[in-house]
Amino acid sequence: MSNYDEICRKINTLKGKYPSLRSRTDDYIFSVLCIKVHFFKNSNQPLNENDIAEIIVDGSNDGGADILLNDPNSESSDLVIGQSKFYKTISSETVLNAMLKMSRFYKDMTTGHYENFNSQVKSRFLTLYSEVDEESKIHFVFYTSAPKKKVSKRLTLKKSS
Repeated sequence: MSNYDEICRKINTLKGKYPSLRSRTDDYIFSVLCIKVHFFKNSNQPLNENDIAEIIVDGSNDGGADILLNDPNSESSDLVIGQSKFYKTISSETVLNAMLKMSRFYKDMTTGHYENFNSQVKSRFLTLYSEVDEESKIHFVFYTSAPKKKVSKRLTLKKSS
């Protein structure tokens, strides 16, 4: 079974576990799978349907942010801005463009340029950002189902005062 096939199997499992996901696209559910595996793997921190509805902000005018959350495993309310691509293959250019789009999103949101974003994204970001303090980090994460092709960059920013 390929990695992509295994991800498809896990997506179908999530559809069975969370009734609200049954009408969602596989792209959307891939984002859920990513946050579940990355941030909610501890059984003491279950992921429920309300969490999913708040964290996954993928939609029109989302500014390139599919995922917005404060890292539940961080003691300093680290802000996570994420994008996911449920693809069989991906180019380095697509990854770079996604990272640039998330960076522009962050800059626009922190400088008050909200006009290009839907109300859910704006509200969610502002709520989470209000919990960020001097010790917090801003994480830009990119998830893909495509095989990794030597694309390995990690970018973490400190909140500017």
